[in-house]
Amino acid sequence: MHDKGKSVLSFAGYPIFKDESKIILTKDELNFIKDTDKRSHLLDDVTNIRLSTSSNILENIELKRLKDIIWNSFCYYAENVLEVENQFYICTSWSTIQKKGDFHPSHIHPNAIFSTVLYAQAEKGTLSFQVNRSIIQRGFFFEYKVKNYNEFNAQNWQLPVKTGDLVTFPGELRHESLVHECDSDRAIIGASFFIEGNLGQEKRYNTISIKNNREK
Repeated sequence: MHDKGKSVLSFAGYPIFKDESKIILTKDELNFIKDTDKRSHLLDDVTNIRLSTSSNILENIELKRLKDIIWNSFCYYAENVLEVENQFYICTSWSTIQKKGDFHPSHIHPNAIFSTVLYAQAEKGTLSFQVNRSIIQRGFFFEYKVKNYNEFNAQNWQLPVKTGDLVTFPGELRHESLVHECDSDRAIIGASFFIEGNLGQEKRYNTISIKNNREK
């Protein structure tokens, strides 16, 4: 991939797309996210992570610019990384504010085919991906003597992130954010995508139609 600021990591066979957009949120956009954080709920008592009460935060007019940026980045991913012509839509979106010492524990995104994370404010950070078996362990679960870890032999991969980065990956891929070490808050907007439209071929008797019931 030769487009400036865009890169693809094929970790364990998963297509992970990093889009270094260098987008800077306006004061109003950042304040809206911080105000939304006041109406958030606590994920658990261990990590102190709070998620926005709204699961469709990008539907707010105050975040329309960010929704367009996230959508356009995902469309680039579908068209140029996956190279598929299927239709998708944003099925959920949310925000979270992490303070110094907070972290987001290892998790996956059920009911989502792909997910994108926009680092709205992050002096620095790390998004970590994990798999139970590396891609070369799928056929035979050998414990290899690894000389240098790479995307083929590793079971864990750490991706550095900063303000303006968008990272898109399959929703089933386990991931976590490591401990936030900066004094300034880390603000994140997440979005998940699902497929819609007609799939399959009549001549193969495998057609299926998936309808998006969300209002457009």
